[in-house]
Amino acid sequence: MKMTPQELISELKNGKKKKIILDTDAYNEVDDQYAIAYSMLSPDRVEILSINAAPFLNKRSTSAGDGMEKSYNEIFRITALTDPEKAKDIPVYRGSD
Repeated sequence: MKMTPQELISELKNGKKKKIILDTDAYNEVDDQYAIAYSMLSPDRVEILSINAAPFLNKRSTSAGDGMEKSYNEIFRITALTDPEKAKDIPVYRGSD
């Protein structure tokens, strides 16, 4: 179903719980860590279907695959710090290297 930008904004604001998949380079920058924690702490607003580690390449990684692997491990660190019990129920997947 294709939506106009206005329809999409309306859908996001309708108050219904959203099912989400987070695709994140969590080790790269702090914004993704906040997104993970916020999503976990907002069960009335979102249901996390999975968190997927995205690749990145910069001074914090030796290759895109290394960046993805660091993000994969960071996802587990952030979810465990946020809510260790809930973290066990969230599927986490490696992304492309």
